[in-house]
Amino acid sequence: MEDAGNNGQGYVLETSTCDLGKHYFYFRDGTGNDFNSSEQYRFSVTFTPFSSVDLCECNNSFSSACPIGICDTVLAVISPWFNDFNPFIEDEDFYQIELAGSEEVNVNISLVSPNIRICVNIYNSSQVLIDNFSGNIGQALNFNFIPPNDGIYYFKITDCNDNFDSQNQYELTIGCNLISSTNDLEIDKTVQLSPNPFNDQFSIQSEHPIQNLQVFNAIGNQIFFHEGAGFNEIKTDDWQSGIYFILIQTDAGLVVRRVIKR
Repeated sequence: MEDAGNNGQGYVLETSTCDLGKHYFYFRDGTGNDFNSSEQYRFSVTFTPFSSVDLCECNNSFSSACPIGICDTVLAVISPWFNDFNPFIEDEDFYQIELAGSEEVNVNISLVSPNIRICVNIYNSSQVLIDNFSGNIGQALNFNFIPPNDGIYYFKITDCNDNFDSQNQYELTIGCNLISSTNDLEIDKTVQLSPNPFNDQFSIQSEHPIQNLQVFNAIGNQIFFHEGAGFNEIKTDDWQSGIYFILIQTDAGLVVRRVIKR
């Protein structure tokens, strides 16, 4: 990018970039006069991190997509950024999530800043666009999406209005409808299961004592049962990849979770 100040005056430039590596600054006298010993200037650079509320900032491409899980909530910021080739680039936030095919998934984008209109593009694992949705200025966007197959999906979120303002934020949640609607929501909040999706194991934390735990595969066969307390980590080495349903009976009630084994 290129910018200039006024004759004989100090100048402050604020810019941002998601490009890693070296950056070069070139200074010249814009009046066309040659520099001499009496024409001096002082130069300093201060680096400030992106907004601390956006834990996924710089997720501006498929390769840097921010991985999220079912029912994770991400508070993010849409802001302009710069590089050596394009001085003003719209922020494109990419998220990566693993979903089960043919099962409707709810996508909710809330806490939308009043100046932006949210647009969402959805891509499959081959980075091919398969669906898109858009909202209204300053309003939340909520829609349902049915993945055609099991696998990785990418969600790209942008401001349809190209309103470049670093304070334009939103909150994203994907797949919370996959928790059984029969659960008491207050009870459900007392149980934490992570990670989801998982590889060889996952852990369960409950604010109330667990009476028993059952695991069913996608066709309804029970593959695991444990009764009583004294455990919080489940080994899944011998489980096949796929979808499972975890029924956790606590002293406060029943919690049902849908999980994915990679």
